[in-house]
Amino acid sequence: MNDITPTVLAALGLPVATDMDGRPAAFLDVPPPPQVASYDGLRIERRSAKPSGVEGEIVDQLRELGYVE
Repeated sequence: MNDITPTVLAALGLPVATDMDGRPAAFLDVPPPPQVASYDGLRIERRSAKPSGVEGEIVDQLRELGYVE
């Protein structure tokens, strides 16, 4: 279970954090990915503070699936 995030990061060519418990799966057959110390405290940049306009549609879909009342 701990290998999921490192595997996804490696498959996308993104650095794997050294503080992660898992490691990329061997079946990827890619060179060892670059490493970063941690993703904790990483500032997430948003494209825009404005709503995209699809939020209502997503909530409707979640409601139809029974996830939202």
